[in-house]
Amino acid sequence: MQVSHRRAFSLLELIVSIVVLGIALLAMPMVLRTTTEMVPEILKVEAVNQAYILNRNIATYFWDENDPDDHNISHLLDTNGVDDDEFDRYPDATSIYRRGRFANGRRFFDNPTYPTRKADLGPESDEDDIAKYDDIDDFHNFSYTVSKQQGDYLLDMKVVSKIFYIDDEADYTQRKIALSFNPSASSKDFTNVKMIEVSVYDQDDQLVLRMYSWVQNIGSFNIAKREF
Repeated sequence: MQVSHRRAFSLLELIVSIVVLGIALLAMPMVLRTTTEMVPEILKVEAVNQAYILNRNIATYFWDENDPDDHNISHLLDTNGVDDDEFDRYPDATSIYRRGRFANGRRFFDNPTYPTRKADLGPESDEDDIAKYDDIDDFHNFSYTVSKQQGDYLLDMKVVSKIFYIDDEADYTQRKIALSFNPSASSKDFTNVKMIEVSVYDQDDQLVLRMYSWVQNIGSFNIAKREF
């Protein structure tokens, strides 16, 4: 009679296998915990990214609806009687320049033209889509949702932008100027500084991040050109 032999595990091999399996099982909760702990950090990184991109994009628009002329050249807007007189027309109300102006520099319109009042900040009635936005305050109360997948986790974030007028407390009559912005919304109808506030919320509507930037009523240069 022929007897066949089948190789079996030795006791030592069995013990080693059990130890390896035990180590693997012990490590599994640590892996899961590490992945779970990474989620808030990933959310923060994505929140910074989203807030920065929206903040910078908004700042590229015209400072105000009344800013550009027919050639899309941005002008200074009048704030006399409402904000500091340091930014009024100089040397008198008939001038189209401010103090310290350069030749062919930033200028006012020929007739007094004022910024949008704070009660009217937001898109115009015909600006029902972001593609139609043309100035900073169109983004007042603008929002969108972003989804970010990390492994088996799906992170939802809500990004909200608001626009405020704030007070500029710097003294521009001095040779050395220390910029000083009060981040609280101004009580005035308009000022020379708009604050862009971008907030990011998680899926539980908890604030993750809030980012600010400031844009001033400074118009733009009229670029000299030569025609041949």
